[in-house]
Amino acid sequence: MDDTFLNYKTPEETTSWDGRCNYWRTKYESNMFRRKRREREISPLILCGHGLSIRIDKGALVIRDGHTHFPSESQMWRFFKGALNLPPRIVIIDGSGEITFDALAWLSNQNVPLISVKWDGSSSVVMSPTGYAADPKRVQWQRDTLGSKDARLAFALRTTIAKLRASLVTLNSCIPLSPKKDRAAKVLQRSLTSLKDKMVNDIGDLQGIEGSAAAAYFDAWQAVPIRWKGLKRYPIPDDWKLFQSRSSLTTGIKPKNYNADHPINAMLNYGYAVLHSRLQIEAIANGFDPTAGIMHKHRKKNYAYVLDLMEPKRPIVDRAILSLIANETFFGRDFAIQDNGVCRLNPQLTRRVVQTVMQAL
Repeated sequence: MDDTFLNYKTPEETTSWDGRCNYWRTKYESNMFRRKRREREISPLILCGHGLSIRIDKGALVIRDGHTHFPSESQMWRFFKGALNLPPRIVIIDGSGEITFDALAWLSNQNVPLISVKWDGSSSVVMSPTGYAADPKRVQWQRDTLGSKDARLAFALRTTIAKLRASLVTLNSCIPLSPKKDRAAKVLQRSLTSLKDKMVNDIGDLQGIEGSAAAAYFDAWQAVPIRWKGLKRYPIPDDWKLFQSRSSLTTGIKPKNYNADHPINAMLNYGYAVLHSRLQIEAIANGFDPTAGIMHKHRKKNYAYVLDLMEPKRPIVDRAILSLIANETFFGRDFAIQDNGVCRLNPQLTRRVVQTVMQAL
């Protein structure tokens, strides 16, 4: 993720439909001018908005982008057969409109997949000659990396080192001074040294080092102050006044989106869900198989390769949530306790979390 979107829309607009559309449109525009004159286009064409049109005119593919707000101007492209600027795939995100059968035949002839993705990346529709929209070379790289012990370990090392470095930045910039923070910093630095010196032989060793570092990292969060107001009118459980653990005290396992029992964990889970949807769309748009994980195994609701991509960016989400906590005084009504003890965010706070995380990504 880059910061292009931050310069395009205000934070209050980023959770709206037009804000999401402009995010992806701006990401495409930031890459579209990198192609040299005699090089073939490698970036997908991202389309958003209402009133999209894909048709054939005089043998060329003519595409008109959709409208995201009023007033807005649609962009138009004309692609000729075999042209170097023809995108490797066309991705429609949160869009609606029309496409002709002639255009579908044209895209099939030119071997350009057309992919329609929901805003959260949860589902997609693929139209291509093979019924498969991924880039064969990139998917083969995923398979080769997963099938090679050395290549898989090298990928995991790079990913984990990036995560630990980002965790150190979050620790040093957002966590108050405490003995646990000092300990966490030493554990993270020691873990980084071990990984840089390649003192691991397999993924199991790596996961052990990363797990110890993560435990120390979140242990330091116990020094994070949480400010509350209006407790007489909106009382809260005593456990909510301090951050205890990233593990759920109710279930005893790392909380997912549906079983966090503490407000901070609930906000973290929602922030990670935003990150997951962003990276899932990017993986699909760039031609990767989001289910073909290298470090993670595929699960029903969490795409394995997306989880791989998330690892080095999780501390960025942590930083965003810690910033929100530092600048916000919460009401008990900002959260709701379900029958099973699960903590949920109310809609207004949910929007704040999404805005804060999207600013950081």
